[in-house]
Amino acid sequence: MKRLKKYGWTGMLSLALLLGQPGAKDALAETAENCFEGEQQVLFERLDEERREKYFDLHPDWEKGEEEDTSGRSASFLVKEDLNRIAASRLAAAMENGYSDGKIPGQGDLSEYLSSVSYRPHATCLELYLRRCEDGKEAWEKAAEWLERNYDKAEDRKYTLEYYRYIGMNAEERDGKTYFMVLLLR
Repeated sequence: MKRLKKYGWTGMLSLALLLGQPGAKDALAETAENCFEGEQQVLFERLDEERREKYFDLHPDWEKGEEEDTSGRSASFLVKEDLNRIAASRLAAAMENGYSDGKIPGQGDLSEYLSSVSYRPHATCLELYLRRCEDGKEAWEKAAEWLERNYDKAEDRKYTLEYYRYIGMNAEERDGKTYFMVLLLR
């Protein structure tokens, strides 16, 4: 089993993926360790766990070692440092200026931010702004409820965690509550 981790200039984990098969679920959980701090890590672990569960439901043979060595690396989110920076910027702006329908007054929508980094112009990205959460667990509950509600309305897979490959997030505390900005990119 090999774990590939890449750290950015800030020292934060910017990419984590898994190569190999034995003990796949446990090893994938290890790649998710220490990507973030505090309640942000709690939310990330829950999002990543949900994505991995869906992956192993769809690919049950991978954990048994019957598939190609590298196939399971798709089970876990890849944490991207540039998405973390965008999430930090969007979160600060949303907390200061408000947030409605994916837009921040005076800032525009997420696609304008993504154009500042080298992502495909038509990449699918989902932004979750989770307001006034007690902790990472409550943030997860809000995210899961929002995703389920929107999936039920549109039956569009863009409202499922397994649709996305990359994640970036940030969190800030204000008045005893934590605000989260989560970016999911395909």
